[in-house]
Amino acid sequence: MPEESRNTLRYRVLRYTPNLVRDEWVNVGVLLEEVDGAAARRAARFIEEDAEIARVRRLHPGADESILRALAADFDARLRSPAAAADLEKLDETLSNVLQFSPARALLAENFDDELERLYREHVARPPGEARRNRREHARVDSRAPETGFSHARGVREAPTGSVRRGVHPAR
Repeated sequence: MPEESRNTLRYRVLRYTPNLVRDEWVNVGVLLEEVDGAAARRAARFIEEDAEIARVRRLHPGADESILRALAADFDARLRSPAAAADLEKLDETLSNVLQFSPARALLAENFDDELERLYREHVARPPGEARRNRREHARVDSRAPETGFSHARGVREAPTGSVRRGVHPAR
């Protein structure tokens, strides 16, 4: 594909970081901007579906769902404002500790909308098969210890003798 038909774009991932001390985050959105052109295009895509919100809550049980659900509307209003570029720059400097932008990255793309969807799928969306995998893990209970109800997915390992050792967590 010739470079002349490609546009220079810049993207940043929005991260939900409920605990700065632990330095853990979950990607909850992506912002894409056109770098070239007088009328630079900007768009964002954020988690909105219940399954996506549930995924964040599984990783961070104390997640503020109201913040997560308000992101799309808030950013949509900011991107539509005449001073969107200045608003985004100021926002980048003043985002709360709970929400942070990743460093900006540049790329070349032919289609803005397709690229936004690709970035969302790769950086934010629930990985394909995760729902299926989660259902299997929660359903798999050690049949040799039915009275305990311990699940392999919850960090219980089998000892070499075949017995179940409690309190042993898999390496992360």
